[in-house]
Amino acid sequence: MKVLRRSATRRSDSGFTLLETVVSVGVISIVMTATAAFLVASGKVARRQQGTQVSARIAADAISQSRSVKGSALITGRDRISSETQWASAGPSVAAYLADSVVAWDPAAGAGAGASAALPTVARTVTVDGLAYYQSWYVGQCWLPSTGSTCGTTKGVGDVSMNRVIVAVTWTDNECGGTCSYVTSTLVSAEPSEPVFNLN
Repeated sequence: MKVLRRSATRRSDSGFTLLETVVSVGVISIVMTATAAFLVASGKVARRQQGTQVSARIAADAISQSRSVKGSALITGRDRISSETQWASAGPSVAAYLADSVVAWDPAAGAGAGASAALPTVARTVTVDGLAYYQSWYVGQCWLPSTGSTCGTTKGVGDVSMNRVIVAVTWTDNECGGTCSYVTSTLVSAEPSEPVFNLN
């Protein structure tokens, strides 16, 4: 009578032990923590860039609006008190642009009229994607030599009177320490007729 022997087969351990599971979770947690920090930083940069792009577009619209107004009429409705108050309260980013101009106002405008001028002396709110941007126009006067050099605050013989329109767009963002700003400017002739420059 034959006796059949069953050969003992070693079964492979195909599962995870508790220790392996804990180690795996730990490694994944470390990787995810590092990735989360990167994603948060990327989100902040993307938000800051989006704010800058939107503010640049709003500023470009404001410059286009100022160019649609005749140069000699840019100050119309901007009373002296409102204009000087606006200049005095300008932030550091705007103050650098104001240094080469003197504040301009409409002598015929009554006190407080600046708020309703074509280029108002108070900030206008533009809301984009739920975020408020504040659009401001500063109008100053400078004099440009006929040779076409820098427009300055001192009038010389033959100099052309110019209006310097400075547009500032501000918005709230903690990445800028609370308030971000975008500033640009353009020169528009204040003369009744178009100036002719001697470039020779």
